[in-house]
Amino acid sequence: MREEQTGGIPQPKTYGPLGNYPLFDMSQPTISFCEMAKEYGP
Repeated sequence: MREEQTGGIPQPKTYGPLGNYPLFDMSQPTISFCEMAKEYGP
């Protein structure tokens, strides 16, 4: 399938060479990963 048909793969915003690192709360990384999984997961 082409991207136009599927709409692309959902993913968080990236910030240049940092990727999506700025989106994570480093004091609670597990919770950050779980929240991203709820939003972008299957």
